[in-house]
Amino acid sequence: MRQTTTTRHRTVDTAETVIAPVLPADDRAGDGYDWMDSLENTAWSVLPNWGSEGWDAGSWPYIIFAVARTRDGNGELFGYGTYVEGDTATHWFRSQLLSVALFDDRAVVFGDDGSGMETPRRWCPAGR
Repeated sequence: MRQTTTTRHRTVDTAETVIAPVLPADDRAGDGYDWMDSLENTAWSVLPNWGSEGWDAGSWPYIIFAVARTRDGNGELFGYGTYVEGDTATHWFRSQLLSVALFDDRAVVFGDDGSGMETPRRWCPAGR
């Protein structure tokens, strides 16, 4: 059963106040993997990869991205949330295109640079 706790948020693109699902906060009792487990039965889902090549989004368990989609009386809402070493943040948009564009701009994607180590690299947005 999906439990949805909501609160007021201000959308990034339209600056309107909306009621949307809350991104669970980190309880500091575990790590990022434990936080990902806390998303179960909420409106949020972990985003494991991104872009046309399916690059790893973030660097689990330290940097994790989550996405959500909901609807209110004025239409659809698109959210993405971040977990960075225990700190969480939520961003809601009325436009899916703008939410993806901002995510593309802010996401850190990790990949093998040939050294056998995963290192941050700039990435190609989805569909490219």
